[in-house]
Amino acid sequence: MNLVVLIAVVGAVHNYVTDHFDMFISQDFAGIARGGDLALVEDHCGSKCGICLIKTDPGSSAAEVVKRLVEACHSSPNRSLRLAAFEGTVIYLPPGGYYITGSETGFAVLPPARFVTANYLPKDDRITVDWVAGERRDEYLTINGSVFIQSGEHTGTASLEGVCTRKRHDTRTETDVAPNPSDLAVCVLKKKWAPGLPLTFRARTARVHVSGTLQEDLDNVPFYGNVGPNWEPWCQAGFQEGDLRLYQGEKSEVPEKKRKLAFASSPETKFYCQMFEIKKDVPAEGGIYRRYLGLIPGHKYRVYARFNTFEASAETGDWSLSFHACADPPGQGLTVNQMAGRDGLPNGATGPEASRIAVFQNGGQTTAGKWARVSTGMEGAPPSAADITIPEGSTSISAWVRVKGSTPNRFGMDWSALEDLTAK
Repeated sequence: MNLVVLIAVVGAVHNYVTDHFDMFISQDFAGIARGGDLALVEDHCGSKCGICLIKTDPGSSAAEVVKRLVEACHSSPNRSLRLAAFEGTVIYLPPGGYYITGSETGFAVLPPARFVTANYLPKDDRITVDWVAGERRDEYLTINGSVFIQSGEHTGTASLEGVCTRKRHDTRTETDVAPNPSDLAVCVLKKKWAPGLPLTFRARTARVHVSGTLQEDLDNVPFYGNVGPNWEPWCQAGFQEGDLRLYQGEKSEVPEKKRKLAFASSPETKFYCQMFEIKKDVPAEGGIYRRYLGLIPGHKYRVYARFNTFEASAETGDWSLSFHACADPPGQGLTVNQMAGRDGLPNGATGPEASRIAVFQNGGQTTAGKWARVSTGMEGAPPSAADITIPEGSTSISAWVRVKGSTPNRFGMDWSALEDLTAK
């Protein structure tokens, strides 16, 4: 009886949706699965989001993947996802903010905006948000779930000033906020829509959490590809990108109820983490990097991150994990050779230790399987790990992780942050 009722209810939902396709948001899955995680997310840029995740098999057709995804949605606790329906390779959902993300790369999915940076100035009660635009010029900005400003004209790095409270839904460039805001969810989204076209899914939200002059990467939604939000991969010339495996990890210690929050409340409750894996007997050198944009010359900044070396041994093997940061040259970021320590940095530092904040390696120290917080400006730190003052002409900082070695090991990073010490 229950099975018959369930089939009848699912059939009724499907019939209702297919009878009203023009009212629903759709996404056509074009391509063939390559294998990985594929997540459908309903995200209104608030504190919570609905996530439906499946694992795909290499070679699965778009129609097979869509059918499995919709079947999984019907078991979701999220009401909107339970209304999912499909026809061929197209999935349909009621109006809302949806996107596809995950390590599955066989289908055409727009990449998110990159390097989102939100700088708050208490003396002016003003926040400036900068990011690097992607392949489409259709980003818009929300703060605490409210649309602040939108435009179709952004190219490269876009800087927008002002803060939007929940009571404002306009595009004014200046708005009042409470001094020293403690909980701002800053999100940059891609619309992928134009008047006269059907409503479609948008690209994954790019986020940063702002608390006073501290901004943190606390995004708690599945990665786009295999690299965490706001970070990009790099690989030293002469090595293959696959020699160092980058992928999304999950922290089993995070309570179940904390795993569905769009923003984690702290690094400890952030469910997803960036993983690095050195493959067996294959020399590797590479990592990830992030740029912090729109910074103020003369201001001093502190860079933070958390790492875990898991089972890596300090006594044996050939491996190292290091974290670095420095001010960028005017108008550009660093090169791969600079991040690898082969070319000098803009601050004049040279070698593998240049602008190094922390290092874990054989013959040195590990985190003993725990998450360890590191930062510039730590007591007793060497000059390379001093807080960073932005020189005249520069407006950004590059932070990067470098993994090197040939001994099989895995490492993790679950959090990063930037703090403006001058504006504090």
